[in-house]
Amino acid sequence: MTYRRIVSFGLIAGLTYTEMQDMAPGFVLDCYVLRRNYDEAMHGIKRGDGFAN
Repeated sequence: MTYRRIVSFGLIAGLTYTEMQDMAPGFVLDCYVLRRNYDEAMHGIKRGDGFAN
């Protein structure tokens, strides 16, 4: 996974670029998945892609 993609996921998760510079890439992705799950729960979306819900 490229640095650019990690930054993209972090921005979608609501993190600032400055915050992401001090974070491990895995934590940025965890924040993205948590945000995605929250958004899906708020909109009633069910996803069957194998990601933890």
